[in-house]
Amino acid sequence: MTNTHAQYHSYEIRQDIEDAIRRIQPRLSTGETVFRGWSRMALPISSFNITRVLKPNLGDTKPALVSAEVSYYLPGKNQQIRWEWDNIKQHDVIFLVTVQSPIREGDTPNPDLPFRERHGVITVRGCEVNEVVDEAGNVLSDLEEGRERRGNKRTLRVFL
Repeated sequence: MTNTHAQYHSYEIRQDIEDAIRRIQPRLSTGETVFRGWSRMALPISSFNITRVLKPNLGDTKPALVSAEVSYYLPGKNQQIRWEWDNIKQHDVIFLVTVQSPIREGDTPNPDLPFRERHGVITVRGCEVNEVVDEAGNVLSDLEEGRERRGNKRTLRVFL
């Protein structure tokens, strides 16, 4: 992949993330960020836990591996969106975005600020999905064809 090609993909990813953030309408309410809108492939997470950090390889300064668990609840109304979230697979790449909205309830974003500041984007972190687990602890990739996924909570086991 050439540098230009990588930059093009980075730009597309940035545009997708910005579009999702606009659609979920983060707002500051009683000191916390709440989401007043929705986006097809953006959900608030219910928990995030780092599960393993391996020491750096010889000569490296960064950890050899960092794994985590990210939990979220599936949307209940739209079956197509639910199906898309239920079909996240091993090796898919997802992005975790930390948003601390400066926009108070009832206000609109300040168009004079850069996007990051306007919407309160703190961090963006990519990760690779290793496993998807349903509420009953079933690894979804291990389920037999036609076997039902349980509950509305999903946990992604990811590599950061």
